[in-house]
Amino acid sequence: MRFTAPEAMQQAIAAYQRGANREAERLCRLLLEMTPQHFDALYLAGIIAAQTGRTEQAAELLRKAVEVNPSVAEVYYNYAVTLADLNRLGEALENYERAIDLKPYYADAHYNRGVTLAQLDRLEGAVESYDRVLEINPGSAEAHHNRGIAQSRLGRYAEALSSFERSIALKPDYFRAYNNRGVALRDLDRTKEALQSYDRAIAIKPDYAEAHNNRGVALFDLDLPAEALVSHDRAIALKPEYPEAHYNRGNALRDLNRSSEAVSSYERAIALRPEYAAAHWNLADCRLLLGDFTRGWQEFALRWKLGQRDNEGRNFQQPLWTGAQTLEGRTILLHSELGMGDTLNFCRYAKEVAARGARVVLEIQPPLLTLLAGLEGVSQVVPRGIWIIAHSVRLAIGPTKSVGHRAGMERAALDLEDPQCSRM
Repeated sequence: MRFTAPEAMQQAIAAYQRGANREAERLCRLLLEMTPQHFDALYLAGIIAAQTGRTEQAAELLRKAVEVNPSVAEVYYNYAVTLADLNRLGEALENYERAIDLKPYYADAHYNRGVTLAQLDRLEGAVESYDRVLEINPGSAEAHHNRGIAQSRLGRYAEALSSFERSIALKPDYFRAYNNRGVALRDLDRTKEALQSYDRAIAIKPDYAEAHNNRGVALFDLDLPAEALVSHDRAIALKPEYPEAHYNRGNALRDLNRSSEAVSSYERAIALRPEYAAAHWNLADCRLLLGDFTRGWQEFALRWKLGQRDNEGRNFQQPLWTGAQTLEGRTILLHSELGMGDTLNFCRYAKEVAARGARVVLEIQPPLLTLLAGLEGVSQVVPRGIWIIAHSVRLAIGPTKSVGHRAGMERAALDLEDPQCSRM
């Protein structure tokens, strides 16, 4: 039996509506063989390809569809969805906006525009998109929830909490909203309430690994490391390849003075995420506590990747002294890096550096200037962050792969004076 093109398209749509995707796609392809620019066939074939996991093919079909007929908002929207799935976020954003231009009250397009903007770290724009969704559909629990996530990432924790609570009011079993409400409460230093919110998320969804992990973090904040450990173990049982849970498990073990076990947890977190700087940092701390100075210093060298700390590597033109270069006749800047306690603890190695023939300039926190003005081996003491004297090489002062390590001081030397190891 032969069909006209309109009849074949009607048959394809009917097949799609009753779930017969193969038949629908076969008819679309027949139409496209006869008429490669057949808009409806391109559009339906693209939708079917997307729904069956053939995202690249879907994107190509939908691209052709919008070229054939650039006046249909839904086609731009679905094309944008496939582009987002392919991580082509800039193009996805453009096509969501084209859909909105054609259909200003298109709530789904505004919502997905917000999701894409958040993925691009354009958080203010994401909040604006979710606000627009809520103007169109005030009852969208998901829009309130996603707005809360963006607000939280912007540091607007009270606003985020309000968004999460509105989301929960609209959808009382929204376990993700309870979890993220807990995160906002913790950021507001309302840790006991955060714990209750995590407990509610777990009551709704007992296998929610993220809530178990966050519950453990809250318990740790409340100085309950043993209970925190139980929560992190549960999170890992539910989601074995969960680097944050392994990291937080390590923190609980370390607080329980089980440093060897903590090392294993940090190592597992790093195996899952090699650039996990916080795990490298705490692994270094544990290795030093256990007396493994060589590997401890090496791990601490990754400290500058901790963007949330105040100890990122400083930008110097002069090279870092590695311990291999000669210092004879050269000026070396030893600069403070962490807290004053670390400066006081490690500045004693200045004399070891001076013994190698260097002129030592010590740059430290201003409150320590008077105390350390006559430190053995130091030619000049200057305040941190005000000016830098000319120097050939430089090195940080602190519990890092720094003065003690580069000057050749390993355990035998360090045992002489009970050095402190910073706690995180």
